Amino acid sequence: MQPIRAKFRSAALVALSVLGAVTLSATIVAAATTISTNIQTDGTLAVTGLSSLSLASSTVLSANAAYFGGAATTTIDSAGNLSVAGTLGVTGAATVSTLHATGAATLDSTLKVGSVGTSLSDVVVGVCTISSFSITASTTKMADCTTSVSISPSDKVFLTATSSMPAQIVVQMASSTSASNIQVQFMNTGITAGNVSSATFGLNFLAIH
Repeated sequence: MQPIRAKFRSAALVALSVLGAVTLSATIVAAATTISTNIQTDGTLAVTGLSSLSLASSTVLSANAAYFGGAATTTIDSAGNLSVAGTLGVTGAATVSTLHATGAATLDSTLKVGSVGTSLSDVVVGVCTISSFSITASTTKMADCTTSVSISPSDKVFLTATSSMPAQIVVQMASSTSASNIQVQFMNTGITAGNVSSATFGLNFLAIH
C-alpha cells in the first residue's frame, strides 16, 4: 500500500505543478507582460514605494515630449525645447546664447549688456507737460515739466520735442528734480515769431537709472 500512496502523491504534485504553470502562463500572456532580465508590460506599471533608475531609456524621450507636473504643464520636447507654464527660478548664474521673449519680460534686478556695460535698474519712457510757459526772444529760461509716471532725481534724462512745442525755442539741458518733475532749460532763438507767451506743450522723455 505504501508504494501506491507515494506514486499517487507524486502524480498529484506533478499535476498541480503543471496546472500552476499553465495558469501563470495564461495570466502573463493575457496581461502582455514579459519578465526575464527585463520587465516589459503593455499595461500600467504601478510602484507604491520609491523607484531607483540608474539609466532611463533615451529612445522614448528623444522621440517624444517629456511631461512634468500634476497638470503636465512643463514639457521638454524632442528638439530640447523647455516650456514652463509656471515660474522658472534660477538661483545661480544662467548662460543664455539667445534670449527670446514673446510676452512681457520684467527684470526685478539690474540689466547689464557686455562685460563692461553699465548696469541698469529702471528705464522709464513717457511724456511730460509744460504749462503756461512764456519766454522772451533771445533769452533762456528754466521750466518744470510734469511727468505722469514716477522717476528718480538720480536718473539720466533724455528729452525730445513734440510737434506742440513752439518752433522758436530749443531744449538746452534737463535734469530730474523729483519723482514727477523734470527741470528743463529752454532757449528762445527768436528766429520765428519772437516771444512765446503762455504756451502749453509736451516733451517726450527717456529716464534711465
